[in-house]
Amino acid sequence: MPIDPDRVPETSLETLGIELDPDCQNLKEIFKKMRPLCYPDGSDKKYSIRINEYKGKYIVLSGQKIVFPVSEPATQ
Repeated sequence: MPIDPDRVPETSLETLGIELDPDCQNLKEIFKKMRPLCYPDGSDKKYSIRINEYKGKYIVLSGQKIVFPVSEPATQ
């Protein structure tokens, strides 16, 4: 999946301590190394799909809502 460098917040890059490569490959490598947060829930362990850990730092991923005009179908 392509990463648009203009949509990556500067504060996130500062927190991770990186400058983006032109093809964002270094950010893709970080995504590969991130692990979902595991937390106890009673006697079970659960994993968060939005909170990840990378080198002792917690990264919260949030989705982006894409609004389609009513006149255009969302799917073909």
